[in-house]
Amino acid sequence: MSALVDRAGGVEVGDRTLSGPEVDALLSQPGAGRARALQVVLQGLTTSGVEWTTEDLLDASDPAAAVGLLNAASGGAVAMLPAEEVASGVFESSPEAVSAALVEAFGGPAEEAVPVIVLNGNGIPGIGELVAEKILPGGFRVAVSENASTFDHDETLVVVGSSNDVDLAERVRDLLGVGSVSVSVGSGIAPVTVVVGKDFIG
Repeated sequence: MSALVDRAGGVEVGDRTLSGPEVDALLSQPGAGRARALQVVLQGLTTSGVEWTTEDLLDASDPAAAVGLLNAASGGAVAMLPAEEVASGVFESSPEAVSAALVEAFGGPAEEAVPVIVLNGNGIPGIGELVAEKILPGGFRVAVSENASTFDHDETLVVVGSSNDVDLAERVRDLLGVGSVSVSVGSGIAPVTVVVGKDFIG
């Protein structure tokens, strides 16, 4: 991160402007303060307008995607989100903290995301993540993701346990872009279950 910070002309931390090597030293310190320090540094880099490159994120699983996201956010308003380091280099915020931060940033009431069960019926690895990418913006979250009993489902099926929830199923289907809606026995875990078929390609 040192080179990126230096390209940005340093970042403001408290009442000081830190150079790249100083930021690296700050982030190498152990303890709970590291998460807060990383937040402050990222806020400074985002508001500086510096352009990220894939070389800045060689440890990321998908550097190009991360760079695209970070550059799109460059120069924008930044909200600080409480987080803790749950493993080395892995930071996590609670759903409640995320909800509160969104309300503070954008206003309006906080609405809890509707839980959805995802059953992989086509055998494609990582299908739960692909479905999550589609439905999260619509106010849903994946509560459970596991394999269906078989991988021979040709059509995606969105199932609800009550006719009162058909509108939820239709919203999920529309977000996925494929599938049909069915009313059947509810899971008792989530109001919507998606059995992902071969028609869903992500």
